[in-house]
Amino acid sequence: MSSKQSEKLEAGKDQAESYAQNLRTPLFILTNGVDLELWQLQIIGESDLVLCCSLEQLAEKRGDIEAIASRSALLALSAQLRFKNLATLAQDLSTYVRSEIERCRKDLCGHISFSLQRFDTDEASTLADLKDGAIVAASSGYGKTLLGKAIMLDALEQKLAARSLPVEVFLPDLADEGLEPYLLKRVAAHSPSFSAARLRQEAQLNGLFVVADGFDRVPTSRRAAVTSQLRNFLRDFPKSRLVVFSRPNCLPDLTLPLVKLGSFCESDVITLIEMASPPTFRNERLKLPAHLQEICRIPLLGSLVAEHYLQHHRFPTKISLLYKEWLNRVLEPFPIVDKAIFRDFLERLAERTVKQPLDIAACLELAEGIGRRTWQA
Repeated sequence: MSSKQSEKLEAGKDQAESYAQNLRTPLFILTNGVDLELWQLQIIGESDLVLCCSLEQLAEKRGDIEAIASRSALLALSAQLRFKNLATLAQDLSTYVRSEIERCRKDLCGHISFSLQRFDTDEASTLADLKDGAIVAASSGYGKTLLGKAIMLDALEQKLAARSLPVEVFLPDLADEGLEPYLLKRVAAHSPSFSAARLRQEAQLNGLFVVADGFDRVPTSRRAAVTSQLRNFLRDFPKSRLVVFSRPNCLPDLTLPLVKLGSFCESDVITLIEMASPPTFRNERLKLPAHLQEICRIPLLGSLVAEHYLQHHRFPTKISLLYKEWLNRVLEPFPIVDKAIFRDFLERLAERTVKQPLDIAACLELAEGIGRRTWQA
């Protein structure tokens, strides 16, 4: 409802409130052409002022207004109302945060801490060193995805104390429209009142914490475009931070610190076994056999050895079974045709390297036609 510019807004409040009661609307707006107020109608007691600004501030306050007064926001917020304040509900992202915490904890169950080193100095790094953004490089099987979950979980728990909003991104899923729509979908799936304007407002005021996994799985033809999206995101929202995961041979061209995931040692594998064992488990003499110590330096293989011990109460003796399971897990994220091509190549490579290693030229020659032969088969 509007009133004359010379009138104070409170002069028209009673009349607007009466209209709102007859229309059974949860929200009414007062404006005199200079200022604007959004009021939440209360069936019992005084109505609540949920937003106040001048008309000149409308563009600046768009995110707050959409979070309260857009159709989708009102439907979602009204469903939660028991005379709660609409402005409080609009800012509440606890459903998203709780859901993501539960997901990350489930994925991390039974896993241990990671060894991080700076690329340039081999100096040890910690999880806290990644909070300002970084590129994390590691080969397949070294735990990039699990480390991303650990970083995400830590950031989510800090969000409970009103820190930056964390969002996890799987980069191969990014569509051509860019990073922002992807981030919006992830949050709005749990908090329907969360709008594009609110996302940008959050990014500008508090910054977002984006954990981006799988850059190495982005098709080569799209890597430059994805890198550009990430670079523009950091430029447009300087308070935001970004952690990107990839293999060492295909790193994004971003001005971020570069760290690498280190190898497992024997104590890491023993710790995995102890963590998953009953509290009564005691075996101070538990030690990795000599034939497993080198391959367990790869964290995924070390985890498989620990799983085998927990299931069979002894360490594996057939290395071939470990490598088959390792290969299955490494290839798991890829499409079925790509899996067949990679498996065909690796089997041929294994046959050719039984007697002696191959140089790069021989490997490239072996790879030629692998895909075509797989399709024909």
